[in-house]
Parts: sequence; C-alpha cells; structure tokens
Amino acid sequence: MGELLKSRCSIINCLGFILLFGFILLGAIGGCNNDGKATGVGAGGGTSDPVVMANVATLLTINSCVDCNLTRANLREADLTGADLRGADLFQADLVLSILNSANLSEADLTDANLSGADLISADLTDAILNRSSLIQADLTDAILIGVDLSNAILRGADLSRANITGGANLREALLSDAILIETNLALAIMNSVKLVEADLTNAILIGVDLSDAILIEADLTDAQLFDAKLIGADLTEAILIGAKLVGVDLTDAELFGANLTDATWCDVDCICAENSIGTCIGCAPQNSCNGQ
Repeated sequence: MGELLKSRCSIINCLGFILLFGFILLGAIGGCNNDGKATGVGAGGGTSDPVVMANVATLLTINSCVDCNLTRANLREADLTGADLRGADLFQADLVLSILNSANLSEADLTDANLSGADLISADLTDAILNRSSLIQADLTDAILIGVDLSNAILRGADLSRANITGGANLREALLSDAILIETNLALAIMNSVKLVEADLTNAILIGVDLSDAILIEADLTDAQLFDAKLIGADLTEAILIGAKLVGVDLTDAELFGANLTDATWCDVDCICAENSIGTCIGCAPQNSCNGQ
C-alpha cells in the first residue's frame, strides 16, 4: 500500500512539473498586455498542430527551422533577425510586425502569409513564394527578391528601396500603391496589371519589364530606366517621367494624359523631350516613329 502511494505521488509530482513548465513556456512566449489579454508569439490564433508548435519552439530557441512546417504559425512580433528559414512552409503564417532583418527565407512558401509592418531589411527571399501575401508597410530595403513570386500580393506603402527583384520575378496584379521603390532593380520582372498609384520609382531599373495594363497614376518615375519595357495599355496619367529613359518602350494604347516628360529620352541622346513636355513631347518625334536619328 505504501509503495502504491509513493507511486501515485511521483506521478502527481511529474504532472505538476509538466504543467508548471507549460505555464512558464506560455508566459515566456505569449505574455499579456495591460488588459490581461494574451499577445505576441504563440498567443491566441495560429494553429494547435503539435508539430508546428514544436517547430515554432525550435525556431525561437535556435533561430533556425530549415524546410520545416510552420503552416499557420503565430510568429507575430517575433524577433527572427538572421533566422534561417530556407524552404520553410509558412503558409498563412502570422508574421505581423515581426523582425526578419537579414533572415534567409529563400525558397520559403509564404502564400497567404501576413507580414504587414514586418522588418525584412536585407532579407534573402530568393525564389520565395509570397502569392497573395500581405506586406502592407513592410520594410524590404535592400532585400533580395530574385525570382520571387509576389503575384496578387499586397505591398501598399511598403519600402522596397534598392531591393533586387530581378530573375523574372512575378508581381502580376500586385498592389504597390504608395510603395517606395527608389533605386529598386526590377529588370525583366513580370508586372502585368500591377497597381503603382503614387508609387515612388525614382531611379528604378525597369529594363525589359512587362508593365502591360499597369496603373501608374501619379507615380514618380524620375530618371527611371525603362529600356525595352512594355507599357501596353498602361495608365500613366499625371505620372512624373522627368529624365526617364524610354528607349525601345512599347506604349501602345498607353494613357499619358498630364504626364510630365521633361527631359525624357525616347530613342537616343538626340531625341529628348523639351522642357514642359506634358502628355506628349515638344520638339521630339513621336515615340512610335522615332528612329534614333
């Protein structure tokens, strides 16, 4: 009888330790706000999948989770600076306000993920999938997005200054209104039907980009390089194209009403729009007949 009681006590003590550890872990990961509501990583929402939760714990411990399952994981406000998330499955993950500066997310699947307000400065997103993801006001300054899939993604107000979005990156139908793309390299990117209303593309490299049916109303393309770009059916109403390089650009059916083309180059250095060229060039042959002479 005494041995049985001792055995029961041992079990109870073990269970108590497990529960205590669980509460400590939840407190460390989740925390509470001033209203007593759970906040932060792992607190509320997300998934109850034990595999995913274990992977989240691993990630937060060693800052690495290569090729792991983080589907619907709650990583809101997590500090993942320099994290190794290569090939990770982050489908529908919550990464709102997370810190992913210099993180490696190459080939990661972030389809439908929420990265609004996240810091992704100098992050590597080579060949990552961000289809339908939300990156509202995210900071992607100097990020590497070679070959990335951002089709139908929401990047309203995001900062992509100096980002490398080359390698046939897909931004088809993405929302980039009010986004900052200063000195961003978008060479050969697919940007059909993208929305760039009031976006800042100053000094952006748009060589060979397909911007067919894109909406660039009041966008700033000052000194942008648009060599051989396709702007078929694009809306450039009141866009700023001062000093832009438009050599070889296809503007078939494009709308240029009120666009500022001062000093824009249509064919070569001998075919430059005169000062105050609004909508059409003054003193320069039409772009569809300019032969570089």
